[in-house]
Amino acid sequence: MNPADIKKVAVIGSGTMGPGIAQTFARAGREVFLVDLNEDILQRGLKDISNNLDVFVNMDIIKEHEKETILSRIHPSTDMERACRQVDYFMEVVPEIQELKQKIHRQADEWCPPHTILTSNASNMKIEKLASATRRPDRVIGTHWVNPPHIMQLVEVVKAESTSPETVETVKRFLESIGKAPVVCKDTTSYLNNYMQSALGKAAQELLEKGVATPEDIDRAVNTGFGFRLPIVGPLAFLDMAGLDNVKHNWEYLNQVSGGARGPLPKFMQDLVDKGHLGIKSGRGVYEYTRDVQTITEERNRQLILMLKALGRI
Repeated sequence: MNPADIKKVAVIGSGTMGPGIAQTFARAGREVFLVDLNEDILQRGLKDISNNLDVFVNMDIIKEHEKETILSRIHPSTDMERACRQVDYFMEVVPEIQELKQKIHRQADEWCPPHTILTSNASNMKIEKLASATRRPDRVIGTHWVNPPHIMQLVEVVKAESTSPETVETVKRFLESIGKAPVVCKDTTSYLNNYMQSALGKAAQELLEKGVATPEDIDRAVNTGFGFRLPIVGPLAFLDMAGLDNVKHNWEYLNQVSGGARGPLPKFMQDLVDKGHLGIKSGRGVYEYTRDVQTITEERNRQLILMLKALGRI
């Protein structure tokens, strides 16, 4: 399917995530059926969307007249069947209960046209379990949005074993066309974002529990340290920036002082070091580099300074 052929979308669930997702689709010019159990829930969702759009207007992201146009594309409904029968793209945003999600997908499979792609905003559930509840498992895929969904760019595209390559490519291109930054991952527990976020949360809790620092200083260490740098340099790119030989030496030292608590160095890292692929300084590490160290460093530094200026920190 060509992403441009996706004209109508159903969003099932008007709670925490559904309204912001519906807003994003509508802002990108799609007709959206926002579905929930009763009118009160739907009206609260529409109020949230209106408030979100007011912020966009006040910050000059959209014009006042665009707000009304976006709202006119969102159609609240308590009739899931009626919505499903009209759409090219289906998305459920219901609580993380496997039986409930399977029921929703089973109903969607019955009511949606054969070409419709079925997606789930599950954050840690196996997508294959949802695909198996349908007769179109090749057209079922995970699309995990990040809160707040009308602002955050990331959407994790989770490929189940039965999901077809065509569905993956269509969904990825569709999400890009509405301004999102999709990443594709396998159907594993917690996917990418939550897996890494949970590891950081666990480390922060351990530091607080041990009395290493105050909550304010732990958060500040992230906000002004590696967390501030993350939009420019991801955790794997940072390894290349630090030098994989240095990463290896640091790993070995921490193992030495902790009685081997870190475990063995990952095999891919040892293989790269053995081949002399040490990161930016050698032209290859986790990534390959076609530009020199100075150019890469200067560009990174400019971007970090721009972020500091935008936040009023410099």
